[in-house]
Amino acid sequence: MVSDNATNITKAGDLLKCELHLGCYAHTLNLAVQKCLGVQSVARLLARVRKIVGFFHRSSVTSAMLKTQASLLELPYHKLVTDVTRWNSAYEMLDGYISMHAAVFSVLVSKDLKNKDKDLKFLTDDETTLSEDIITCFKPLKAMATTMCSETSPTASIILLIHYQLLDHVLLPKEGDSPTIGYATKENMLNKVSTLDPRFKTLPYLPEEDRLSVFDTLVRGQEIFLTRTQRLLKTEPVNNADNPPILEIPPLPVLATVSNDSAPHPPEENPIPPKIMKIESKSKPSSSTLGDILGDIYITKVHL
Repeated sequence: MVSDNATNITKAGDLLKCELHLGCYAHTLNLAVQKCLGVQSVARLLARVRKIVGFFHRSSVTSAMLKTQASLLELPYHKLVTDVTRWNSAYEMLDGYISMHAAVFSVLVSKDLKNKDKDLKFLTDDETTLSEDIITCFKPLKAMATTMCSETSPTASIILLIHYQLLDHVLLPKEGDSPTIGYATKENMLNKVSTLDPRFKTLPYLPEEDRLSVFDTLVRGQEIFLTRTQRLLKTEPVNNADNPPILEIPPLPVLATVSNDSAPHPPEENPIPPKIMKIESKSKPSSSTLGDILGDIYITKVHL
């Protein structure tokens, strides 16, 4: 059985005891991106662009002015489009608008423009940047959805290839990603939360490569956070290693004590500890505690 992912269709497959029920992958992508369009800043931006596009649609005079301005600015002219139900129309609306943004601005500030809507507002610089970020984010998704909607050949054989390309490349965080447009999975987020807990900071359940990846993401996230904080406070970045930025962080609760009487030496530059020492809980865990449930994972590993 092949269908979309509507609840009634999924239920029908269950009632029919269908052994193999494939949901439409293009529909899955659509549902995911629709969640993105529901983000408040994105929804507000789309409403603003939709209103501007509608203004040009309602008047042949303003449309003619837009074509003239595009020619003067040597921009490839095309008619602005508005979005409809499907998410890819939102992408096309933003992409078309941004490519004509300079011409639109020229028309809206022109003294020759009559009967301008008083509530019509330009996009701010931040909104223009957000539009460009959304276009960059949605472009590969649109290509994938278009491929999956092919009616000339079967597409079941490429579902996993596209899926893993999406997860392993397209949606991976990259240096220079916009602070507004970010990709994350619950697993990535929970791994970062676990390593910030002193009890599980070494992430012993992950392979070494995955652990180092989580650590690297946290370090880069801290650097970005400090840079933005300094920018907000209008201070110069601190490059002196002897005088790092001071952040007031509440102390963590004491969760464990060192079983060895000797104090551990400071960690070396090598992030992989040469030796492992167990840190035991102050109170012996009962049968219902994490110690019994997680076993060795509950033991924190530190440098000797």
